[in-house]
Amino acid sequence: SDSYVTFSGQERFKLAYEKTAILTGYGKPDQTLVFLRHQFGADVHVSPYFRAFAEIIGGTLGGWNIPAFSPRQRNTLDLEELFVEPMLPLPGGGKIGIRVGREKYFFGNGLIVSSQPVPNIEQTFNGAHAYYQNTFLRVDAFAAHATTYEAGSFNDRSTDRNRLWGVYASAALPRYSTVGLNLDPFLIRLSRILPPRHATLSACPTGAPHRCGASE
Repeated sequence: SDSYVTFSGQERFKLAYEKTAILTGYGKPDQTLVFLRHQFGADVHVSPYFRAFAEIIGGTLGGWNIPAFSPRQRNTLDLEELFVEPMLPLPGGGKIGIRVGREKYFFGNGLIVSSQPVPNIEQTFNGAHAYYQNTFLRVDAFAAHATTYEAGSFNDRSTDRNRLWGVYASAALPRYSTVGLNLDPFLIRLSRILPPRHATLSACPTGAPHRCGASE
């Protein structure tokens, strides 16, 4: 059938121990950090011409001697991705389409633009993303604002402080028995406005127990 729904989910656990005597000098306590990511999505295809995708995400940070942290590490639950994608199949196996909404970008094998997957909450962008692809070529054009993350539930928002736009193409060069290369020309611009100097990260409150953030 050309119409179907698929579901996805991920539970990520990451444990980090940092010997601060090695990293920053003696006199500071070591850190044991526990990172948890909860991520679930639904992908709805309605005929070969339309798709909608939604994903929610939550992040937890616990452990001992937790340093200042950003909402991308501890965030109750938020909308990670939500976009609609009209598509048009072309003769010869090609396709054009456009995605509108919130999306994770991944260009240049993640070396040029990525969702920055190390923190619990991955980076997303809000805007439009058009593409053309066939067997040997794919061209993407996009313009979007980065998502700003805030602690809490469903309160992340688009911000014009970080704007990303560009064109990325990937073309397959002639293949040989042991060598396969691509040519990836691109033009990408990131416009960034720094936040006010008074902006701060959250941290364990004064007088908090030694195991701040960990379950007692």
